Amino acid sequence: MKLFFLTLLFSISSSAQIYRLDSALNIRTTNTDFISKNNVVGHISAGTEFKIISSKTLRSGAKALEIKIIKKGQGSALPINFEKLQSIYIYQNKKIQFKRMSNSEETEASTLCLDGSCEQSASDPHSQMAEQNVVKTSEGLLAAFEGQSSVPSSLQQQIKNYENSPVVEKTISAAMKYIRATIGGGRCYEKTKLLLTKGGLITETLDGEYARSGVEDLKKLNFINLLESPNDLKLTPDTAPKGSVLVYKSNVKCDNNKKTGNTMETGCGHIEIKLGDGKNTKSFKYASDFKSIKPITEGSSSSNYELIGVMIKPNLGESK
Repeated sequence: MKLFFLTLLFSISSSAQIYRLDSALNIRTTNTDFISKNNVVGHISAGTEFKIISSKTLRSGAKALEIKIIKKGQGSALPINFEKLQSIYIYQNKKIQFKRMSNSEETEASTLCLDGSCEQSASDPHSQMAEQNVVKTSEGLLAAFEGQSSVPSSLQQQIKNYENSPVVEKTISAAMKYIRATIGGGRCYEKTKLLLTKGGLITETLDGEYARSGVEDLKKLNFINLLESPNDLKLTPDTAPKGSVLVYKSNVKCDNNKKTGNTMETGCGHIEIKLGDGKNTKSFKYASDFKSIKPITEGSSSSNYELIGVMIKPNLGESK
């Protein structure tokens, strides 16, 4: 009876309730497609506070929530004119937690109780774990795989092993030791190669001249791209695994001849290493020829860059 009363009360007041996000989620312009990237206009990070304007239950039992952002979390990436968008939506499956700001309680399995399903969803936690279509690693990747088919457990373990491997920790330590600048100097690929070598993630030379070639260069050294088939994980720089190498293409002109500066080529790209959530790296989350709390896609020229590679080494750190 008490649960029913709380559910009813929450259903009535949900439109005025403010929630806080505990992990990153893509924001979209429609509430019907949560698989493709076509309607993704950005993402909101942990700490974002928002109101729920409307809720639509999808076939899977997950919800498409129309929201109004009250306060952006650090690391959120929103279009400049996002406040002028008619509506923005986020996807919520049973494992995505929203904290109610005016009440210390959280809804069971984050179902929001809008359909009175809290009691049912809370009754079988094993069933909830079997149904979730996400990967949860130390970087909180659960939001990255929204609306996808189940991610193979083998890949989940590979990502976890990679994040926790000594060579990744050594690479991150090298970034903190050798990269002192906080402003780039056009040597991102050179410095990233150095860090990967210092950490032991690579022992051979990466020959590519431009950062954009990092995807193919690293594949030759047994890295895989989590953005490409058969993995095809819908990751952002914010949700990428710790230690992953992030590769971007660009439409920014760069000097192709350092001696004369006369030859320019468009699209040299950018490359950087994900340091983690910043807790153990003085708030820095990305490093190449400079350290930053934000990825290149959130810088002053963010619109010129597109993430094309989230590179990790599979089977790293597995016990023999």
